[in-house]
Amino acid sequence: MIGKPREVAMKQITLLLHAAMVGLFFFAFCAYAGSLDDEAKKAIFDYYKRRHALTICRDSAYISTLSTGKLRIWQGKKFSIKLQPEEASEADHLNGIEWKGSGEITAKANRVFLQDEGWTPWSSDQDNIKLDVVLIKKQGKWSVKMSGYASEPSMNQPMGCQQIESMTK
Repeated sequence: MIGKPREVAMKQITLLLHAAMVGLFFFAFCAYAGSLDDEAKKAIFDYYKRRHALTICRDSAYISTLSTGKLRIWQGKKFSIKLQPEEASEADHLNGIEWKGSGEITAKANRVFLQDEGWTPWSSDQDNIKLDVVLIKKQGKWSVKMSGYASEPSMNQPMGCQQIESMTK
């Protein structure tokens, strides 16, 4: 009889250890997914900064684009970066894709300066300009590009706060 309780206890310990291992695996997976999301947000931010399209002035973010030779400046108050991760397929993983999805810069309130027209009214919608990007992390490197319907943001030089202010008056 003494052997039975010990056998039961060993099975319980084994089950407990397996449950702990599974829990640790899921915790590590979630932490990894969270850090990949943070990396994706940074990749979007860096994408706009590299193209000299993003300027932060006080409580506003500005994104400047040239489309068909016309300047457009998006201004957002209380901006953030939203992500829409996509499930990577087994083939994606075999091809070295670690993360894929899309993202956009959003704001609680925004407006757009259109060259020759001036500012649009403040809005909580973002229908007046699309800031969507497609992202992929493949073999440790992030690739970011504008969604198919939007032009790439590009400016020859970074625009400072004073320059934006003087151009949009």
